[in-house]
Amino acid sequence: MMMKKHITRTLVASAVLFSFNSAAATSYSEARNDAMGGTGVASSHYGVAPLANPALLTKAGPDDDFSLLLPSVGAQLSDPDNITDNADRISDDWKAFDRAIDSNHGVPEAAARLKERLRDFRHTHAAAQLGVSAVAALPGDRLSAALMVKSHGTVSVDGKVSDADLTYLEEVANSTGQEVDKSRLTSQAFARAALITDVGIALATELETAGQKWSLGFTPKFQRVDLFNYNVAGQKL
Repeated sequence: MMMKKHITRTLVASAVLFSFNSAAATSYSEARNDAMGGTGVASSHYGVAPLANPALLTKAGPDDDFSLLLPSVGAQLSDPDNITDNADRISDDWKAFDRAIDSNHGVPEAAARLKERLRDFRHTHAAAQLGVSAVAALPGDRLSAALMVKSHGTVSVDGKVSDADLTYLEEVANSTGQEVDKSRLTSQAFARAALITDVGIALATELETAGQKWSLGFTPKFQRVDLFNYNVAGQKL
C-alpha cells in the first residue's frame, strides 16, 4: 500500500493584540485550534492531537497513514503603552538631566521633564507569547503513536517608578541651586520570561465497552522549564 503523507505547514502571527484569550487556554500554537478559540482538546485533527489531546490520535481516517506538522509557529504581542518608545524618551530625558547637572544649568527644568516622563512610564506594560511545535503522527488500527516537540514562551515587561523618585524630582524642580543626588533615583524596568519545552511520545488506542467506543491516550514526555529575570535601572534604559 502506497504511503500517503500529509504535510501541514502552519504560520500564525498576530502583530498587536490587547488580550490573549484564546492562547491563554493552551500551551501550544497551532493555526486551526487557535482560530477556534483553543477548543482543540475536543476537535483537533489527529495530526496535531498530541499537542492538545493524545486520545484524538485514534480519529484518523482509514486512508491516513502518516501526518507531519513541521513546523507550527505562533506569536502574539501586546504593547498598548508603546513601552519601547517610552523607554527611548526616558533615556533622552535622563541624558538631558545628566547634562544639566554637569553644567549646573537648567537643572529644575530637566528634573521636571524627567518627572513627567517617569510618571507616564509608571504603569506601562508589554507582553508577548511565542510558540513553536512539530508533530510526526503514525495512526494504526490498534495503537496510534506520535512524536511531539513543542516550546512555548511568554515574556512581560513592566515599568516600576517609585513615589520617592517622583517626590525627589519635584523637590529638585522647585528648588534653586539644590545639590542633586542621582543615587536616590531607583526606578526600574522589569522583564520576566518563561520558556517551557516538551519532548514526548504520544500513544493512543480505541476501546469498546458495552457497545460504546472511547479513546484512551497518554503522552510520556520530558519537560524543561527556563526562567529569566532582568532588571534595568531607569537611567540605563
